[in-house]
Amino acid sequence: MNIKFSQQVKFFIQDWALVLFEKEYFSFYETADEYVSNIIDAIHDSIIHKFLWQSPQQDYFKLIYGEDVKYIKYNIPNSRTVWYVFFEYDEMENAVLILYITNGQKDAHRIN
Repeated sequence: MNIKFSQQVKFFIQDWALVLFEKEYFSFYETADEYVSNIIDAIHDSIIHKFLWQSPQQDYFKLIYGEDVKYIKYNIPNSRTVWYVFFEYDEMENAVLILYITNGQKDAHRIN
């Protein structure tokens, strides 16, 4: 399976560890960077096995990303945070385009 990240997500990932460190979610930048790497690795390793094929219940994500947006959620070990990964799946290409990554603290009210 080919997994691609939108330009917006690429920018997000580049700054993610630094933001987590600066907001003092982690005491060391290296720990924040490892945390982000674990999430990205989990996406690459298991997205094909975690397809939920559910669109968000709210219209918020459909307005931004379109009708065919899907999402999965990840609980990373040793973390209380749930991460949501929104994506499009192209069955013909067997490819996933990651459109948005967020956490339950920020967007759970829009998902559930």
